[in-house]
This record gives sequence, C-alpha cells and structure tokens, in this order.
Amino acid sequence: MVLTHHSGATAAAQKRVKAPHPYAGSHKRRAAPRGLAAASRLSTTSEQSYGSGADAVTLAADEPFGLDECRDQYYDHTDGVEDTWWIKNHFLACAIDEWSVDTLQKIDGKWQTVGQIFFRVTGVVEGSKGTRQLVHHYEFDHWDEWGLADWAASLDFDADCAFATGARCPDVNQHGRRDTVLDFRHTGKTDLTVDLNNNTVGTGPDKLIYYEFTPELFLTAYPTEPEIVLSTLDVRCDWATYEHNGGCIFNNVRAHWEGLSLSNPDVDEAAKHVNDAFTDISRTKPGVPGTYVPGNFNSNDKLQRGAALTRARDADFKKANYNASVKACKAAYGSGYTDGATKDCDEYPMQSTHQGTATVNLEVNPRSFSVRPIDKYDNRRAGARLGVWYQDDHILEGDAFWINIKP
Repeated sequence: MVLTHHSGATAAAQKRVKAPHPYAGSHKRRAAPRGLAAASRLSTTSEQSYGSGADAVTLAADEPFGLDECRDQYYDHTDGVEDTWWIKNHFLACAIDEWSVDTLQKIDGKWQTVGQIFFRVTGVVEGSKGTRQLVHHYEFDHWDEWGLADWAASLDFDADCAFATGARCPDVNQHGRRDTVLDFRHTGKTDLTVDLNNNTVGTGPDKLIYYEFTPELFLTAYPTEPEIVLSTLDVRCDWATYEHNGGCIFNNVRAHWEGLSLSNPDVDEAAKHVNDAFTDISRTKPGVPGTYVPGNFNSNDKLQRGAALTRARDADFKKANYNASVKACKAAYGSGYTDGATKDCDEYPMQSTHQGTATVNLEVNPRSFSVRPIDKYDNRRAGARLGVWYQDDHILEGDAFWINIKP
C-alpha cells in the first residue's frame, strides 16, 4: 500500500512511484466553484495580502473563523485552485483539497487501480498570541467510492514539521490521529494542537524561529511510503515581550494597515496628507519632483513598487525621526506652524519606522518624506490607531508593512 500526491508532480516523477502492496492514495483536482470577480480576490502568490480594519481593536487571533467560513470564502481568494493556503491574516489560514485512497491489484504483471475512496479535506490553522501554539482543525467529507474500496485500511494524519537552524520541532506525531478510513468518515473532524513553547532558541532579542508545517496523511502499515500532503504553511514564532509576550504567526504575507480614511473626520487630515504624498508628492513638503515615499500598498509606480515600511522601536531612533520632522516643518511652514498649539507636525513615513525623516538623504536616494501641520487630535488619533494595529497584527521590530488609504 502506498499513498501518492499527484498535484504538481511531473509525469516522470509519477511513473517512478511503484506499488508494492494493493493500496495507493492519490490527490486529484476537480472543478472548483467560482465566486467573486477576479478583481476582488486577494493575491494568490506566495506572498499574499490582507489588511486590518480602521477601527479594529480586537485581536485578529480572536476573529471567528472556522471550517464553514473557510469553505465559503476559500475559492474566492485562490482563483478556484485547490491545494494552496489562503492566508486570511497573520493568525488564520485555510486550505481545501480532494484526495483518494486507491485499491490496487496486480493484473497481468502490472499494478492496476480496481477501486477508490474519494474525500475532501478542509483545514483551518490558527496562530497564537501570548503562547507559541498552532491549532489545526480539519474535516474530511464528500466521501465517495467505486470498485473494491477498503474502508478498513488504517491511516495516520499529522502535520510534518521542518525548522530553521537552532530551532526545534515538537513531536507532532503524538498529537496526530490514527484511524481506519471508515472511522475518519464517521467522525469527520480532527484537531491537532502543536506546542512550540521553547524559549531556549531563536534569533535576536525577540527569539525568532521559522517553521514549515505540512499536513500529511499516510498509511499506518507503510509510514515510509509516499504520503498525501497539503501544501506547506510558513510560520514564525517569537518571544517578543512587548507584543503579547510572543506568539506564532503566518509570516509569508504582505500585511497592510487600513487605519486612515479620507471620509472619517477623526483621521481625515492625516489620511489626506499621506494620500497626497502617495499620489502627488509635489503637493507636500519638501515635495521634490522625482522623489517618492515608501509604503504605498496600491502603487504601480516603478520606484514605489515593493517599497515597504518597517517598524522601528528604539526610542532614540524614533526621537531622531521626530526631531528631523519638526525641523522640516519649521523650515517649510515657519516656527508658528503649530497655530497656537492647535496643530502637530504630521510626518510620513511615521517616526516609528526605519524610513522616517532622519533616514532620508536625497543626494544618494530618491526615497523622501513629507511633513504637514494638521489638527493635533487628528494626528494623535492616527498615531494611536497605528499603535493598536502594531499589537493587533503582531508587527515586530523590522517587520515590513504597507498602508492602504481608505476612501
């Protein structure tokens, strides 16, 4: 008995798979339901995209999202392609695939398929805050069969773990499930909790550890034979004491903040300032033609494309950015720019980024900045929202992010 995974395999590789016993497993693509128009779907590249709501104060990890929600939304975000993870945000991922267990018999000296059991697998994996755990939820449904189907065959299901140098994978197998095919059908759902609470390893002060998890199904009697797998899920765990005392997130995403809105009177001045810097830097100060500011999530400009902001936490570094911005405000608008202490100097990029005003050198790089006096309460509300989002989305020192200005 063997299990084979056909999606993505070359024809030559498939021919090399031999069956030394009368069962095999296979993965087969089927037509997927179509949902929203392509323009409304998220990116299906390995670096996926998502945002965080302007007024969100609840943790992304607390969002209700289960197997039903995964099935309802999955195909709208993957262009109908199965066997790939849709990363909803840093804390939620889901995938769907369709597999089979094949019965083989040797007929005229050749192994031939004489029966199959088909089923669908839906998986939702949750990241964590305040602890280093991954909680896996899976459901097996849409069962079908033909021919000589062996429901008594024993299957093992777990999440295979790979890790960076210096890290350590847990014994995931002890958290997995072993049952007959019939029992998998009857009980349907399987949960796995993977404990990654190991603070003795990791890189840098935040003790970053990078893992890869691959959900897999294999035949109990033949654990070394090819198995059926879902695609690999990239995970980063940390012990950052300043953000919920660490956590585990899905790091292969392009996070963007959506906390500024042109129509929200609480932050509309800050939103207009950043939007002007994105769309026509000449409307801002210093506004040098041919320069740009980074962090525009929607930019198609050759210079800006891919230019991210990265979070900075060092107090002295942020103070230097602030001082440089105030100096620029005075130079552009005069020393009375505060208008009787009613306005603040709003700077973009923000002082809490490694791209702040103090880092700009237009003599060697067209990356610039923008400053503008705006209502002080508008400015401070925008800053508070950004701080909430840093925690809400577990943005650590040096993490990249972008900004999407809402209408």
